[in-house]
Amino acid sequence: MKTFLLRFYKAFLLLIFFVTASAFSTFNDDSAMAPVLTSNVDSMSAFLENKSLIPETAMLSVIEKLSEKAPSVKTGIEKGVRQVARLWQETDGDTDVFTSFCLENYISDSEEKKVVFLKISDYMEAVNGHFNEMSNRLDWHVTIETGPILPIDYKFSQLSPRAHFTEDLYQSKIAFIIALNFPKCTLAEKETLGVEPTRLACDD
Repeated sequence: MKTFLLRFYKAFLLLIFFVTASAFSTFNDDSAMAPVLTSNVDSMSAFLENKSLIPETAMLSVIEKLSEKAPSVKTGIEKGVRQVARLWQETDGDTDVFTSFCLENYISDSEEKKVVFLKISDYMEAVNGHFNEMSNRLDWHVTIETGPILPIDYKFSQLSPRAHFTEDLYQSKIAFIIALNFPKCTLAEKETLGVEPTRLACDD
């Protein structure tokens, strides 16, 4: 039950982020809103406690190198790098792998980042939409009166098409790309976005 609730929590956060963020029409090249994605109980605890397996010196080195390419968004870069570091686990790779990942996957071009954001939103909308459709079909004979409910109907209704989706996002490093380029906003930044609904990103 604990594993199921954790998976549901992670998938819910991911869905809420992209449904909400896709409502904004323009993009700023600073840091953007992002979900607090976690791949297991340990990483969730580490994220909430602001802990990281990645040494501070490694994070600072990555931040400095990326900031040389995009000095105007250094604060956003630092947010993204530190967020990925808090989510990073031993199974994701050592410090060298972390460093290479950040340097290769940070998007410094604001136009490219906008395109990537919209594409991710489109992918997530499609995936979650089809998951919902599959879930509805699997529950159909249990929730809709179509005749006697048989044991096989209960078996199918208990299936969860999205059960391993979040884990797949981490294994493919997609979740880390999102966390790096679209780091989580503070409450104050979200309130600013609410006042100016045409902006998508948080200010540095």
